[in-house]
Amino acid sequence: MGAPAERELKFEVAEDFHVPDLEGLAPASVRRTSDDLHSTYFDTEDLALSHWGGSLRRRDDSSGGAWQITWPHTGERTEFRLSLKDGHQPPEELLDLTAGLRAGKELHPVAAVRTTRQCLQFCGDDGEVMAEVADDVVHATAFGAAATVSAWREIDVEWSADEGRLAHKVRRRLRKAGAAPATDNSKLDRALGRTPSARSGAKRGGTRALSAYVEQQIHALVAGDIALRKGDDPIHSTRVAVRRLRSTLRVFGAVFEPAAAAELDSELIWYAGLLGEVRDREVLSARMQEAIHRLPAELVLGPVAADVHQELLTGQLHHRHVLSDAMNSERYFALMATWRAWQEHLPLVEEPTRRAVVARSEKARRKAARRLASALNDESASGLHRARKAAKRGRYATELVEPVIGKKAKPIIKHFKQAQEILGEHQDAFVAMDFLRRLGAQAAIEPGRNGFTYGLLLAQQDEAQRRVVKKARKLRI
Repeated sequence: MGAPAERELKFEVAEDFHVPDLEGLAPASVRRTSDDLHSTYFDTEDLALSHWGGSLRRRDDSSGGAWQITWPHTGERTEFRLSLKDGHQPPEELLDLTAGLRAGKELHPVAAVRTTRQCLQFCGDDGEVMAEVADDVVHATAFGAAATVSAWREIDVEWSADEGRLAHKVRRRLRKAGAAPATDNSKLDRALGRTPSARSGAKRGGTRALSAYVEQQIHALVAGDIALRKGDDPIHSTRVAVRRLRSTLRVFGAVFEPAAAAELDSELIWYAGLLGEVRDREVLSARMQEAIHRLPAELVLGPVAADVHQELLTGQLHHRHVLSDAMNSERYFALMATWRAWQEHLPLVEEPTRRAVVARSEKARRKAARRLASALNDESASGLHRARKAAKRGRYATELVEPVIGKKAKPIIKHFKQAQEILGEHQDAFVAMDFLRRLGAQAAIEPGRNGFTYGLLLAQQDEAQRRVVKKARKLRI
């Protein structure tokens, strides 16, 4: 179905540009090809795919044609050699993959691009293409109420993941001959007349840092959406992006429009809960299997490892289905639309200065220190958990102001990360103890099982909590 992802560079050249000799740049065989490519691009009415930096097209060429997706923010393209015989509308498989990016909206043709291509391919000993340089003469038509026609010439360089050095040599040779890096991200952008623009409203240093950090988290959330729909497992990184974004809303909340911030926070809580139901079971499963493995075999009475694994796997599978259903709901599509709105323009009531964002990050740091001191007084699980969350906010707030305060941020971030990891161990042990109590109680009343091993495991987790408290007393945050 999908071909390996490729990397790409694009250059603008004049109509009379002479492509330099490139054949001797690699100890590989080369071949020259030519083709006429006809591509129809699909997007939503508000160009959602293009906004995120992605594209979906049907390409007809001498090899028979294919559907292609360019994934946002990566420059990587995946080709799907799906049948083109069933008409010109995107197949269900691609509709499913792009559902989040387009927030559930319908796709329709937005542009047609015809390319006359002269191509130089560098091939390995097995005949596989390692890299190629395409000299394209392009004619494009943008559809819609104000249809436009345009034409230009460009050079595309594509290479596989292992051929970065070759690509660098090609790039240098082309630049020396007068080729300039393209200002447009894609043929589609140029066809639609979309040009890169700076984010609006980011005038002050504080606002720039805030905008960049929020945009970084939104990009991570969008990447998580794509990866989940492709069948990958980005749940941890996606959940961290949610936490970072929620932390930003809380620490820097005074500069955001209250209603907009409250709405986003509420929906992020909902989404984080869906991710957490899966991720927490993954973490707990790994922790339990390790703990069981550490016990002497003669102390593991009954099918403890199998029961623990089955219990947690069943829960994971169930909640993955719940997450998948939620990601195709109107509520989730509305959340994706909100991310887009925030990425385009932060709803600020004021533009924070550099001093203001630094002051708020320092306040978050002081609060984390107070929370930890208070938690260590009573050693309660709830208090240490609150201290851990405060440490995360201190860390994330310091990450946000790192472009402002420079190298001073790194040791602060390091200390907060250490605190987060130590206190996280306490919370993981607390969750494990609750799980073990429940399974131990069940095992005690079931034929062929008993609660003995669960009691040993519970004692392990209790001791782990005690060790964490000792470590936490040495923290300085």
